[in-house]
Amino acid sequence: MLVPHLTSGGLDAFVDDVVPHLQERGVFRTGDTLCEHLFSR
Repeated sequence: MLVPHLTSGGLDAFVDDVVPHLQERGVFRTGDTLCEHLFSR
């Protein structure tokens, strides 16, 4: 959980810095729809 007052750079910085690493590891799904998020492999 991200707490706004604890993330000095904000959500944008988190998305720009962390999400690509999660995607490389297959932990963060990249589908556009709820169905793709729930059932993508």
